[in-house]
Amino acid sequence: ALGRLQDWIGGTRPLVEQHAGRINRYVGDAIFAYWLCDTAKPADVLASLRAFEIWRAKSPLPFRVVVHQGAALFSKSEHGEELGGRDVTFVFRMEKIAKGFGSHAMLSPSAVRTLGIEDRCESYGRSAVDGMTDFFVFYALPRDLTPSA
Repeated sequence: ALGRLQDWIGGTRPLVEQHAGRINRYVGDAIFAYWLCDTAKPADVLASLRAFEIWRAKSPLPFRVVVHQGAALFSKSEHGEELGGRDVTFVFRMEKIAKGFGSHAMLSPSAVRTLGIEDRCESYGRSAVDGMTDFFVFYALPRDLTPSA
């Protein structure tokens, strides 16, 4: 199992980094990556999402991708650069919501708007997010980002 996880990380790392993304840390079997809004373009994020969908068929492990656009607080610790804040918490909670929807890839409303793909995404439905008072509509990846398109 450890070898498959190492192969998965080795296969996914370039899918982020070759498209202007940065990996902040590995959390269990998850990669926490981000794109800086002042240097990355929506096309970079979309290219990374497309690459993840292509990789999915070859991946040694099943995985979910969740994407949100928001603010993050950067700080330094003995573990290196740490990201925190409400939007970072939102991303981690989105992963559980994606699992509940049976989704392997899910976008938040702000990600859909920022990426300019509102007219291309279907809704999974509305969901509450633990610790937040609002309900949010979550979206599937546009069909043109999946290999079958």
